[in-house]
Amino acid sequence: MTRKTATYLMLSLLAAAMLTSCRRHRETLSDRLNVLSEISELGTVEYTFSRLCAVDGTCLYKVGTRKAIYEAKAYVKAGIRMDGFSPDDVMIDKAGGKVKVTLPAAEILSFSIPPEEIVSVYHHVSGLRDEFSPKERLEYAVKAENSMRASVDSTDIFRDAENNAALYFKAMLSHFGYDPQSVEIIFGHNGNE
Repeated sequence: MTRKTATYLMLSLLAAAMLTSCRRHRETLSDRLNVLSEISELGTVEYTFSRLCAVDGTCLYKVGTRKAIYEAKAYVKAGIRMDGFSPDDVMIDKAGGKVKVTLPAAEILSFSIPPEEIVSVYHHVSGLRDEFSPKERLEYAVKAENSMRASVDSTDIFRDAENNAALYFKAMLSHFGYDPQSVEIIFGHNGNE
């Protein structure tokens, strides 16, 4: 074998090895569903709530006034807890091309009020009155948080979270060749059922 032939043979083998190693593993639907069942949460929406908390520290036996207005912002994430989901919750009718996905109901995944998001908008202390203590400011922040938590149910956060989860699953299934119009998403499944 000549040196030129050996070089061509080595380059051909090297090119074949490189091209073979570049083939990507084609992800299947069951691979994707297994990955989804292993994650704990699928956050699909985030709302920002803001509350003003007015404080009037009127006291009959002290001279002066003590008033403040605090603003608190909360960041609320909602979505699907995927620990209640398994690949068995996806039913595929191959003959009809229909897919039925049963998911847990949407719920609040996190509720956060960062301390830097509690700001004094207005503050006035006069006469012999004391400033608001950090403990009092914390009490007002807790009241604002409770007010925001109570108002979450009156928003569309759960509907939006479920709509976005449905869009995600329909897009994922269309990636695997299913028509999004033939995909039915049902919410309310609890993993303990």
